[in-house]
Amino acid sequence: MNKEKIISFILNTPKKSLLLSLIIFLLTIPGLFFLQSDFSYRTWYGEEAPLLQNYDRYEKEFGNDDNIVIALKSPSGIFNKKTLHLIHELTTDLQNFEETAFVDSLSTFVYIEGNKESISLKELYRPKDLNAYDLKDFENIKQKAQTHFFSKGRLVAPSSEMAIIEGIMGPTNGKNIDYGPFVLKLRSLLKKYKKNYPDHEFHILGNAQVAFLFKEIVEKDVAVLFPLLFFLFTLILYFVFKRKSYITLIYLNIGFSITSMMGLMGFLGFKITSITSIAPQMLLTVALADLIHLMSNFSIKNDGKNIREALENSLENNFSPTLLTTLTTAGGLLSFTFSKVATISELGIP
Repeated sequence: MNKEKIISFILNTPKKSLLLSLIIFLLTIPGLFFLQSDFSYRTWYGEEAPLLQNYDRYEKEFGNDDNIVIALKSPSGIFNKKTLHLIHELTTDLQNFEETAFVDSLSTFVYIEGNKESISLKELYRPKDLNAYDLKDFENIKQKAQTHFFSKGRLVAPSSEMAIIEGIMGPTNGKNIDYGPFVLKLRSLLKKYKKNYPDHEFHILGNAQVAFLFKEIVEKDVAVLFPLLFFLFTLILYFVFKRKSYITLIYLNIGFSITSMMGLMGFLGFKITSITSIAPQMLLTVALADLIHLMSNFSIKNDGKNIREALENSLENNFSPTLLTTLTTAGGLLSFTFSKVATISELGIP
């Protein structure tokens, strides 16, 4: 089908043209229900990647190494009744989350003592006995924690002002796990602790937190950048066209295009990642450039009497340039599909 036939089809059968566009749009909408997001490390590898398969086998045999870390800082020091009791409370609360398989902290730390005849396992401290400890006992706990290989620099900082409570997450079995609800529950829990312990600082670290932060950052960017882009583009469009109807038609076209693209991503099994999340902004920019060319040419020729002539002139003049720019842009993005990084490869297809 050549250029003349396409233009003739649009001009002579406008209802069919609109109906065809609407059908394509409606067919892609169900794909939105299949659209998923994934901001974990798995998005950077294809499911067939040897490294990912090796890691899945490792995890199946030895367990998951995803973690969540609560860093607790006390300027007055960790080794006192109040802070050690707080560490025990945080450890217990973290153990009660169904997402955690094991929690490691000073409260659960056990060390070995022995001689030629026997060895024994001992707790660093007993939470129920904290009220009975004196300064000498706390100094002894500090000395053991700061000299033992498995606690020094890992569960407690050399300055004795910061302690770590680490939760090891449950096995994922090779699946993408959304840690968002878990991290939000933990943040809510720490808010209560901050009120009860205003002289202490609480920080969340670890793989689970980082994965969720990627998602949060993307959502915040979309919430800020998209409205900002629409506002700036609206000002530019109004300055150029000075007609609300033109601006409305442009945004309807862009909205349908972005929705269709996201629907196709859902059907194709592509996920929203830290990379593919920029696809809507890219499409917005490319589509807007093409539409401004079409509408500018149309507005110049449109005198209110010869709308068909103005439309035909705009399509004739802009068909080849907009088609070529769109194809070259698509071709450039298509080159991403050869990338070995899975999420970048997917960006080249939508």
